[in-house]
Amino acid sequence: MTIVFGLLAAIQPLLLSDIPVPLRPSIAVNERDFDALRNDVRASTARRLGASWREHLAYFVLQSKTFTDLEPIEPAASAVTFQQSGAIPANVNARIAAFLSVVKVESQDSRIQLFQNLFGESDPLPKIEQGYMESMRFLFEKEVEALNQPSRTRGAFIDGLYQRRGLSIDTSIEASYAVSRALETIRRISPNTKIRRVLVLGPGLDFAPRSGLFERYPPQSYQPFAVADALVEFKLADKSKMEIRCMDINPAVLSFLNDFPRGKHPTLYLPPMKGEADLEHYWLQLGKHVGSRRGNVWSLGRTARRVTGELADILTDRIPGGQDLIVATNVLVYLNKKELLLALSNVFQALEPNGWFIHNDTREEIESVTRLFHFEPEAAKAFLLRTRQDTNQFDTYVIHKKR
Repeated sequence: MTIVFGLLAAIQPLLLSDIPVPLRPSIAVNERDFDALRNDVRASTARRLGASWREHLAYFVLQSKTFTDLEPIEPAASAVTFQQSGAIPANVNARIAAFLSVVKVESQDSRIQLFQNLFGESDPLPKIEQGYMESMRFLFEKEVEALNQPSRTRGAFIDGLYQRRGLSIDTSIEASYAVSRALETIRRISPNTKIRRVLVLGPGLDFAPRSGLFERYPPQSYQPFAVADALVEFKLADKSKMEIRCMDINPAVLSFLNDFPRGKHPTLYLPPMKGEADLEHYWLQLGKHVGSRRGNVWSLGRTARRVTGELADILTDRIPGGQDLIVATNVLVYLNKKELLLALSNVFQALEPNGWFIHNDTREEIESVTRLFHFEPEAAKAFLLRTRQDTNQFDTYVIHKKR
C-alpha cells in the first residue's frame, strides 16, 4: 500500500449543500434533482473517458516507432486527408495492420500493455478505427474549420469542441510551467503564504500526445512532483511537511502515482523540451529543489512518498476540505457551463480560507461566475511557449484566492 501522511478521508459524493447559495438555482432545485444530475454527469464522464482512450490510441498508432518501421504520420495532416477523402487513408491502414500484429501477442512495451488491458478479449480493430475517425474530425474542426469562423465567435466555437470531446488524460512537463509561474506570482503578491496541503486535479499521464510522442521511457506523471519542486523553490512550502494529494478519473494515472513511491529509487525521466528561452530554462531547473537532478534523470527520493493518488471526479465527488492549494490545468476547458459550476463550487468548498486555486482557462464565464461568491481571479497572464511556422503556442495561468 502507498505510504501516506495522515489518514485520507474516504471520497464522498458532492451534494447540493456543498454548492455556494448563489449558484444553486442554476444547478438543481433540490437534492433529488441534484442526485439525477450527478448520475448523468457520471455516465457522461465514463463515455468521455472511453473517447479519450480511443483518441490516444489513434495518436499512438499514427506516431509510434516501437511496433513498425513505417513512417510516422502527423495527426493534423492525416485529419485533412481523412476529411477530404471520407475514408481512412492507406498509410493509416498500413500502420493499423502493423499495430494489430503486435497488440495481439505478449509485449514488453508499457504503452502497448496498457492498450492490451483496454481491449481485453475484444477485437481491437473497431476501437482503433473509431478512435482514428473521432480524433481526426476533432483536429480538422479545431485546426481548419475554426480558422474559417468569424473572429468574434471563434473562441466560442473552439470552446464548444472541447466541451463535446473526450476528456484529457494526457500530460506534459510544460503543463507545469504555467503552475510554476503562477506560484512565483503568489510569492510576489503574498510573500507570507505558507502551503502544506496541496491537491492536484487530473495530473494525467504522458501516454500518447497529439504530437511529439517520446517513447524512450514508460508513461509518467510529472505535475505533482513539479508542483512540489516549485513550492520549495519559491519558499512557499517546507518539503518535509507538504502533502500532495491527486485526484484523477483515469485508473492508469493512479496506478502510476501509487506504485511510484514503492520503487527503491523513485525516478522520473524528463523528455527534452524546446521552446522559448524561459520555458527551456524551466526545464533545466526542474528537479533541483526536491530530490536530485542529473541530466534528464530526476531522482525524487522521499518526496515521492509525499504524493498520493485516488480515483475521483471533480464534478461528482466531494473534494476533501482543508486544502491550501488546488491545481487544475487543462481540466476546466473540457467543461460546459453547468459542469463548470460544479467544479468551481467543489474547489471553493475544499479550500481553506486564504487558500489558492490555479488553472489555465481564461473564459470570461469563469470570472463572472466566481464573482458571485467572491472568488474572482486575483491574477492572470498569458505567455508564449514556442514559435512555430504556422502558429504560436501560448499557455496561461489564472489565480484565485478564497477570501
